[in-house]
Amino acid sequence: MNFSCPLPWSHLYIDYFGEVGTCCFSEFRNAISISDLASGTKKLEDLNLNVKKQMLNSSIPKECHHCSKIEEYLIESPRNYYNSLKGSVYTDQFDTQNKVRTLDLRFGNKCNLACRMCNPISSKLLLNDYRQYLNDPNYSKKSENLDWYKDIENIEYLVSLSSDLTSIYFSGGEPLLIKEHWDFLDEVISSNNSKEIELVYSTNLNFNLPIDQMEKWTNFKSVKLLPSMDGVGEVYNFIRFPGKFDNFDENLNYMDKEMSNLNINRISVVFTLQNLNILNLENVFEYLFKFKNIDNFPTINVLEDPKHFHFSCLPHDLKTLVIQKISNLINVLFNKEKVDINNINQLKYCLKTLKESVSKENDLNEFHKFNNFLDKKRNQNINQILSLHSFGSRNS
Repeated sequence: MNFSCPLPWSHLYIDYFGEVGTCCFSEFRNAISISDLASGTKKLEDLNLNVKKQMLNSSIPKECHHCSKIEEYLIESPRNYYNSLKGSVYTDQFDTQNKVRTLDLRFGNKCNLACRMCNPISSKLLLNDYRQYLNDPNYSKKSENLDWYKDIENIEYLVSLSSDLTSIYFSGGEPLLIKEHWDFLDEVISSNNSKEIELVYSTNLNFNLPIDQMEKWTNFKSVKLLPSMDGVGEVYNFIRFPGKFDNFDENLNYMDKEMSNLNINRISVVFTLQNLNILNLENVFEYLFKFKNIDNFPTINVLEDPKHFHFSCLPHDLKTLVIQKISNLINVLFNKEKVDINNINQLKYCLKTLKESVSKENDLNEFHKFNNFLDKKRNQNINQILSLHSFGSRNS
């Protein structure tokens, strides 16, 4: 079986800790840091050796489980997407020139939101919550200072790669609120290579937009935004605390109107499907269909961790209801004037997972315990806001 992908040869993923991975969908790390590359201790050709070997032998590396799994359901995987760029971004099947064409960067965990299903590595605002909940004052000490991007030698190394780059992807944390991210863009612009580079952002869009900084985007080839949206109205407010849906809605409408002025070529909303919003999935589709330029179909990411937020822990009667609602939604989407087959396949994958999953009492208990804890801290009520009476309301 031919399981090729250009990323092990030509992609550089730097995680929150400054460690180099195959890509953001793989848990594999190279035991090599950005500091190793910047200092010259390690070279690009030292990366992903085992993954490269297996691909050249037509094997599927275990590091590539994410893509191989979703491809079984005819869902476009990251591997499929990057393979589609061969001939334009990548020179051949494996792009063995060891030139970095695409960057994926995590500039720390500074974020203005503390989403219920998130973690301290992605949002520092959650660190105290987790320490109190687990009664462990030292929990996730490594999340306190994620600052590899503040080392000028690391930044200079990344800028030195810009002559071969075609895209840079930023996630967080919230990259648009991180000063060093904008400083990095200044350095790339000064390199005179920015006009050949597309910027891609995963962003929550729930803050006062830094319009003056966003003007820098016009110095790049184009910009793609992937705003996170996990519900509409009060469902959004509950999950993406302390964010407000009205703020998100205002900013998304602004982006929709100003796309050309801001050099944005695409806006595609990302919806993280979990047991907190699975009953309200159709509301997100209804909301997005009002936009003129923004993709009307969201990209659906199924939350795998933490397990107590995965829909596999739904009680049987609620699973039955959700299966019916998703089946109805698929039928509605098929009858739309515009049909996104990949999006429908994502929903079919969710259906299959729901039907095959076995409810686990331990996960359900943890779901109640954790949400009761956050409800008290945040003055929220999961049963009133989400009407999740079918979970069997439990007070701690």
